[in-house]
Amino acid sequence: PLTATKGGLVEVVVLAGGGGGGEEIGGGGGAGGIFTTAECIISTGSNTVTVGAGGAGVSGGSGSAGNDSVIGNQTADGGGKGGGSVGGNGGSGGGCNRSGTVEGVATAGQGNDGGEGGVYSGSGTHIGGSGGGAGAAGGNGDNPAPPGGAGTNAYATWLSAASLSPDGNSYLAGGGGVGGYAYAIPSTTGSAGGIGGGGDGWPVATAGESTAGPGDPGVAN
Repeated sequence: PLTATKGGLVEVVVLAGGGGGGEEIGGGGGAGGIFTTAECIISTGSNTVTVGAGGAGVSGGSGSAGNDSVIGNQTADGGGKGGGSVGGNGGSGGGCNRSGTVEGVATAGQGNDGGEGGVYSGSGTHIGGSGGGAGAAGGNGDNPAPPGGAGTNAYATWLSAASLSPDGNSYLAGGGGVGGYAYAIPSTTGSAGGIGGGGDGWPVATAGESTAGPGDPGVAN
């Protein structure tokens, strides 16, 4: 809890947990929502603070949505899940699977949309879209696989040291990368997560196999 000797309005940065990525040439999970406000109301005494955890990535089905972070009257929405035919909505939106064309939509003022799945370079091979980040939207399925949407360094002045950001570079809330796929020819290589803690997609499946493991989890913010 947060203990305050006097209640009132305080300025805060609120950051939620990122969404988990999914299967089907896995769409990336969206970054957790992030925003700053000077309108956070806290009470005198003890105040509950909820720090949202990241959603789990999977190698079958859709990932899990991230969890909300809450302080006073302010809530940052958890990141959208990745990997479904429809990307999950959230702080930043999750990417679709290889056949999905409805990307996850971001919460206004908290992040960016995820990417759509699609056929890349006229090859007939499908790949998913990446997760949206606080600084940029996720990319649509293509070759090479799109990286996760970039995070933002707009909150660098809030960090007492760059090492407090996930990648040690003052960026926060990167989106998740896309999982690789090798069953079809040509194969695809998984993509990196967005700068600011986005989890990497599964590097590449074994040639001739249609399944792969889950991508890396997002780095804790």
